Amino acid sequence: MFASLTPGDQLENVFWYRGILSMNFIVAYRLEYHIFGPQRISHVLRIFGEREAKLPIDKVFALVGIAKRYDTDLKQLVDYRIKSDETVLLDLAIFLFDHEEAFEILYLAGIGRGGRNPNLPSWVVDWTMQCANTPLNSEFLPEALRYRAATSKPLRAMRGTSQREIIVRGQLFDKITGLVPLHTNVTGRESFTDIHLLLGSYLDETLKLAREKSRDPYPHAVNQSLDEAVWRTLIGDKTNTERPAPASYAHILARLNQGFADLKDPLSRYFPELRFSEVTKENIRNGNAQIEMEKLLASMESIEQMQNIDILFDSGKGSSPYVFCVTAQGFIGMVPQLSQVEDSIVLLHGMEVPYLLRGGDVKWRYQLVGDAYVHGIMDGEGVSGDGEDFTLV
Repeated sequence: MFASLTPGDQLENVFWYRGILSMNFIVAYRLEYHIFGPQRISHVLRIFGEREAKLPIDKVFALVGIAKRYDTDLKQLVDYRIKSDETVLLDLAIFLFDHEEAFEILYLAGIGRGGRNPNLPSWVVDWTMQCANTPLNSEFLPEALRYRAATSKPLRAMRGTSQREIIVRGQLFDKITGLVPLHTNVTGRESFTDIHLLLGSYLDETLKLAREKSRDPYPHAVNQSLDEAVWRTLIGDKTNTERPAPASYAHILARLNQGFADLKDPLSRYFPELRFSEVTKENIRNGNAQIEMEKLLASMESIEQMQNIDILFDSGKGSSPYVFCVTAQGFIGMVPQLSQVEDSIVLLHGMEVPYLLRGGDVKWRYQLVGDAYVHGIMDGEGVSGDGEDFTLV
């Protein structure tokens, strides 16, 4: 399996295979370390981002020991015994920027998902919180699944006038004019019934907003109805193995409401504590409940196929959810949960996905909100001109 990999790959595909083969996380990392040795600190931090430490800032300090060596003494750079947590995180972010590693993890920064230290610059990753790889992140995926929103332009970035600023080149593309917020506190530990209510109602609301604010057929993709554009947007138009997603997934999403409705009553009655991630055929077969097995298992087929996609507004796979949006030009997309109307969609040169920025009223100074999916521009269709500079603070 690993024969064709080279050190230049940084074994990112190993972690993709890990998801398929259910390889133990530590076993996978030890394998990477054994084959290629220490990796860049940004890579190590990204791999361990979802893990927790008893003392959160210690996660940064501890991981330095298994990263590759730099000319700079990283242990002294991130020594929280003599620095505040904020200083450690900012110094690390500047170090990553100077070593051309900051943009590999930019999707983990931004103010759009909440929980981070509000005193940090928006482009700085807060490693003290759990930093799950987002469904839009393509760093660990095969080339065929990666987006190319602005990769046709070279990345251009420089330090700003203070340590808290960086300047990046890009193109102001559009603005958000409508959002469908999540109406529940999603934690990833909801019961089956809770997830049913969330997913079902959210599908209805996204279609309603899209029909009010965009047009049918969808004007920004060839030969797509608005309904098709919506279901493709809700899953980032890809599966775990294909991009764009096969047309068959329209049928799966169309059945979602009915499938959950068929399952909700019997499962809630006989398995009241069952979590969404635990709903499998084996659960049903091993249950003692006297329920209509054929109907139940038929409904499960759609649910099983759903495991091959990321529903971007569902946090069940451990990442912060995205919410549905429409833009001034009639585009539809998925943006970070704490996005706001009037946030700007920007194509940062060299980046695989669009980003949301907030502000810009004073000298093009913006806060980074987070990464986004915008249906119809994920392969460079929106890029034009030389762009302009944006100061991220």
